[in-house]
Amino acid sequence: MPEHGLPPVGGGGRCRFVGMSTPPDPEAFPPVSRDDWVAAVTADLGPEGLSRKLCSRWEDGILLDALHTTAGPGSGVGEAVGRLIARSRFESPYPHQFSVRQRLHAATLARSALEEVLAGGADSVEVDLSGMHPEAAATQVESVAAEVAGAGRALALHALPTSIEERILGALAGRAVPFAVGIDPDVLGRHALAVGLSRDGRHVRTSGVAWFDAGATAGWSLALAVADGLAAVRALISRGVDATTAARQVELELALGADLFEGVAAVRAARLVWARGLEVAGADASTPLQVVVTVGERSMSRRDPWTNALRETAAAFAAAVGGADLVRLPAFDVRSGESAPARRLARNMPLILREEAGLARVADPAGGSWYLDAATGLLAARVWSMLDEIDGAGGLAAAIATGLVAQRIEAQRAARATAVRTRQRTITGVSEFPERLARLAGTTRHQPAPSTGGMVHADAEPFERVQDAADAWSETRGRRGRILLVRLGSVVESAPRVAFARGVVEVGAFEAVLSSEVTSPERAVAALAARDAVAAILCGTDARYATDAAPVAAALKGAGLELLVLAGRPGVDADALRAAGVDEFVFAGADIASVLERVLRVAGALR
Repeated sequence: MPEHGLPPVGGGGRCRFVGMSTPPDPEAFPPVSRDDWVAAVTADLGPEGLSRKLCSRWEDGILLDALHTTAGPGSGVGEAVGRLIARSRFESPYPHQFSVRQRLHAATLARSALEEVLAGGADSVEVDLSGMHPEAAATQVESVAAEVAGAGRALALHALPTSIEERILGALAGRAVPFAVGIDPDVLGRHALAVGLSRDGRHVRTSGVAWFDAGATAGWSLALAVADGLAAVRALISRGVDATTAARQVELELALGADLFEGVAAVRAARLVWARGLEVAGADASTPLQVVVTVGERSMSRRDPWTNALRETAAAFAAAVGGADLVRLPAFDVRSGESAPARRLARNMPLILREEAGLARVADPAGGSWYLDAATGLLAARVWSMLDEIDGAGGLAAAIATGLVAQRIEAQRAARATAVRTRQRTITGVSEFPERLARLAGTTRHQPAPSTGGMVHADAEPFERVQDAADAWSETRGRRGRILLVRLGSVVESAPRVAFARGVVEVGAFEAVLSSEVTSPERAVAALAARDAVAAILCGTDARYATDAAPVAAALKGAGLELLVLAGRPGVDADALRAAGVDEFVFAGADIASVLERVLRVAGALR
């Protein structure tokens, strides 16, 4: 045996590994049909095992099976997406296949911040003109455009005032730099016919970000963005711009959350849906679409904001694997005001994915995954059905005016809020595993968090509101409010529900205090008197509840306790327990936020 400990190289110069001296017999692995697999799963998990345990349902109603093959909803998807991404990359004016964009707010823009972005690895600078006077905005854009062009970077504009669009088109026309601006089709049509349009410019920007932050699902925000972009293309064609040139003007921005697979499917589905829309509009379906991915603010938490860096990493990874052209990450503390370190991290995360992880070396990294091809195909079909609904309402403007869009988004937001409140949808650091003394990021702020003009319904809002109220109340008292955990039975038998109840208490920004083992109602009352608690939670086994919960509850309520909670599902004796004094039941799937809000109302901390 050689010194390196590996077996010697065998005949013909081929390395023979232990146990693999001869090729495996193909008949040793007989083919297995899907029916065989389903039968095996059913035998192991029961008749509903496949649908309940091995399938996943996305917010847009898509049901994803656990096993996929080349047939089914993913058939042909990989090849189609791969071709669209390859052409987009081939004709891209950007030097990298996965470029990095960073947004700066013009109203508070300092030259040092611009220099930091240009020197810090960003390929594109986006200037947010929200709330600026048109004349000041035009002056700012002209100044920034000169500096960005001088650095060889691209420029994007957000919320460009309509009154200065023609002036900005003129200013950018002489700049040899890729740009993306949002120009009204009327203005753009006149400009195109008069002087033509830059091949490296994207004059129409359509975005699903505002819809996403208002509560829309990934599918609906994509459908609304595509509907807006296709309306602009049709408007340009009606004004005399040829179909291919009109289609080439569009940049589409998607907002993603932390769901990796949904994000990959959304980015890839965007190209399929857009290509189909162009075909219907009479344009070349393969015309490259410039896809930009960002993270929706509603998926980010204000408390324990450092967790947002991980959510952004997941979204950036999804963007790269899904084949996005650019990624624009906000600072992880954007909901409380941007800091310089957070802004720098937002640039470096996608740079690491591109330069070190090598995710941009392949045009469509997700290609070949039957699961992701199926997810892409199903989501694309769902988005197309949403576009049919919008068209059936008379187009996007009519769908908005009649309230259809608002109704759909409100229903989606409400369903998500219920999932958050019951902790079926986890917000790490907020609804689960909160930092006990969570504070805003303790870093120096460069600028306040500016309003972008849209409403952000943060997913974490139900628990953030509870925690904010609990913090404010605790500060007036000089210490955190206490909730007594009453052990019914021994430490061992009560431990599981004590752990669950402690988690509930800490999510509400209260302090959990434990009683010793309660063997009589009198000991429970003594524990309450010693702890100065605003509420109490009974913790024990179902068997212990059957014998001890009612008398202990009656004693605690008789001692003046205003709110008593039991850790466990209400069973056959629920009415008797309520009659004895139990006010609430907490369990996996219960509306935890509602229980905590009731605690705060009892304490006088919430109206």
